[in-house]
Amino acid sequence: MKQYPALALLCFGLAMMLPACGKSEPKPVAIDTLIKQPTLNLEEQKRVAQALFKRLQSTDSSQLDVFETNYKIVINKCPDTQQAHRAVHRLTKLYTLAYEEPRYEDIITVLEPFLERTKTSTYLAMEKYPEEQLAFSPVAALHRAYTELKRYDKIAAYYDNHIKTHPELGAYDCFDYAEALDHCNRPEDAKHWYRKFLEVSQGSADMEFTRQIARERVEELNK
Repeated sequence: MKQYPALALLCFGLAMMLPACGKSEPKPVAIDTLIKQPTLNLEEQKRVAQALFKRLQSTDSSQLDVFETNYKIVINKCPDTQQAHRAVHRLTKLYTLAYEEPRYEDIITVLEPFLERTKTSTYLAMEKYPEEQLAFSPVAALHRAYTELKRYDKIAAYYDNHIKTHPELGAYDCFDYAEALDHCNRPEDAKHWYRKFLEVSQGSADMEFTRQIARERVEELNK
């Protein structure tokens, strides 16, 4: 019988390849396993965020702790995704509206670190008074929590830092800054920003009530 060494070698090579061809792709890491990892790359963040939002679609609305837990995971484990910004919005609304009393401390705990690391967003309004009035502003929500808890020093500190790069404030910002300074016993600074508010808001009929408050505070601080 004739031998065909070249053909035998080819057949052997094909046989060796068959098991490899039959192997399936490795299964993706389970979502709950990914969550336990210390850090995630962007693709892993997207997978986790999408999976958790999908889970919440079938979660009963009364299970507030489940929503809270999953939103926190998205915010903390998937910070580079748009879902993290959506989770910040939804968790803030949950803390504000879903309980008998708003959970302002928890709002601060969520929003302070988020705003410290996040400067831009295609989903949230990153300025306190956005042009689109219905847009959610985490800065406004944070300042509302500060005001309710009488932490005016935090609002004053925000504006102290903000005017270093944005020295020209809008009317509402001027008043908020002045009011915070007033509460922080910084009368000269408060008078300056009350006056600035009166200057910027001049001719705005819808602000007349606030303008009257500002005028009265300037007079009182001058005594």
